[in-house]
Amino acid sequence: MGQFDNIYWGNIDIYWLSFYIFPEKYLGISYSDFQILSLNMFYQLCEKIGWIWYFKNVCFISDRPQEINKKGIQLHAEGKPAIKFRDGYSSWCLNGVNVPKELAETPTEQLNPEQWLAETNVEIRAQFICKFGVDRLKKYGKSIEKNDVYELMDMNNLFKKRNNQYTPFLFMRNPSTGTIHCEGIIKECKTIEQAINWRNQIEGTPNILT
Repeated sequence: MGQFDNIYWGNIDIYWLSFYIFPEKYLGISYSDFQILSLNMFYQLCEKIGWIWYFKNVCFISDRPQEINKKGIQLHAEGKPAIKFRDGYSSWCLNGVNVPKELAETPTEQLNPEQWLAETNVEIRAQFICKFGVDRLKKYGKSIEKNDVYELMDMNNLFKKRNNQYTPFLFMRNPSTGTIHCEGIIKECKTIEQAINWRNQIEGTPNILT
């Protein structure tokens, strides 16, 4: 297909095109006819497209999204895609994290903790907790030990179909963001200190709980 050689990038080029079009339109600065034609044609193109990729004899142009949903500056939408294109391609995000369609579109009250148990991605698990509700999730467990940042809980009630044993999870609050996520801990951990040591693969008492 030939060497990939982008000089322009599509919609992202709007900023510098505007920089050069503004003086001609509003400050009376004269450009050549070719310069005016080139700037305006490319500006009009970039208004209507997304990204553009140049190859030898081939140019790929992507469509702009039909719909973009955000919370603040982060992609976020519940009950629908965060980004949707006209051909149906979509991306689902909660608080800037790409998540499965089922998590984003399932109403909060219909979420099943089994979805959380089956998820292996830490960031997606954290978003499940945010949507499902920490307090609601903790109702399935029994608190073993708690402090300002951590809580060790026995979540055996969620696993009764699989076993009937002590099943510890360490709930952790990020001090800077307030986000809470949790990790499964080996059953030998009976205290927060033991859980943190196991998580950080150290022995003894940690100098700082992180």
